[in-house]
Amino acid sequence: MTIRNLVGFVATAIVFIVAILLGRVLWVHYMDEPWTRDGRVRAEIVNVAPDVSGAVVELPVKDNQLVRKGDLLMQIDPSHYEIAVEQAQAAVAARKAELQMKRDDARRRADMDSLVVSKESQENAAHTASAAEAAYRRLLATDPKSAQANAGLAHVLIVRKQFPEAEKLIRTALAQSPDDPVLGAQLATVLAAQDNAEALPLLQKLHAAHPQDAAITRMLADVLADAGDAAGSDKLYVALLAADPDDIALLVAHGQNLIRQLKYVEAAAAFEKATKLDSANGDAWSGLAFAASKLHQPSVTIHALTMRSKYMPEVPATYFLWATSYDTLNDKVAAATYYHHFLDSSGGKFPDQEWQARQRLLILEKNK
Repeated sequence: MTIRNLVGFVATAIVFIVAILLGRVLWVHYMDEPWTRDGRVRAEIVNVAPDVSGAVVELPVKDNQLVRKGDLLMQIDPSHYEIAVEQAQAAVAARKAELQMKRDDARRRADMDSLVVSKESQENAAHTASAAEAAYRRLLATDPKSAQANAGLAHVLIVRKQFPEAEKLIRTALAQSPDDPVLGAQLATVLAAQDNAEALPLLQKLHAAHPQDAAITRMLADVLADAGDAAGSDKLYVALLAADPDDIALLVAHGQNLIRQLKYVEAAAAFEKATKLDSANGDAWSGLAFAASKLHQPSVTIHALTMRSKYMPEVPATYFLWATSYDTLNDKVAAATYYHHFLDSSGGKFPDQEWQARQRLLILEKNK
């Protein structure tokens, strides 16, 4: 190869290499690093929004990373939704307290005579309680597993004595929260109201697990009393009274257990204390009248019956107490009158007392 040919080959090679390099530079400039004054870019944008807003504290994905369903895209500061949950729980608790108040109002008004509370007030109270019930049902429609909403609605049904529906609701809720003490106590209430034998062992189990829970203790005491275990029931009432000695309902229940145990002196003291705390408590006056009659205190019995009659209607038992007290005081006219009232109202339900009343009337009315 001549020198001339060699120079031509080298020159051609150099031109070729320069052309390649220049082409590469131009490709990078126009394709990889484009720049324009009026260019447009098209992209697919997917909006992502959380249920609860808050600051993003972690972003585990990278730019242009391929993601799949279920992959964590970002982590939000948990304090925001924790506060949201607490607010929702507080709202449920508030509605539950409101329902309790409305329900109690409705029950009190329903029990009152129309001379005391107008029919309109009774209906308004019932409608308000119904509205609260509807609110619980709406909450359960969105969150069927809400233990608080289930408990609240069950409580409404219990007060309305819709025990089978309440039991079904409570058992469904307990399947989700088997250790919930409120639901357990409600189930025990429903079972006791239906005379179901499951109530007593269930309450005993709840009491063993929550011995300081006053509501469960009181329920167990009530069921034991209904089951005839006055002594066992009264131990629980005494423990509750130690914590709250001025609870009138506890005093009355304690007095009734003492009556069942034939402890009339202690019973009279419990009933007398209850009447001093609440002079309008008919049950306390009833208990005091019965205890006083057993203690052969006719004047105390008549006074207690007089006070009771201001708040409660007469029943065959009170007619009999009136009659025997006046009989003891040798007030023959009053005794005979009340013996007749007793016989007219007893309807054969008290055979021993009816026999005694007829025998006393034969003697009292003998010289008429």
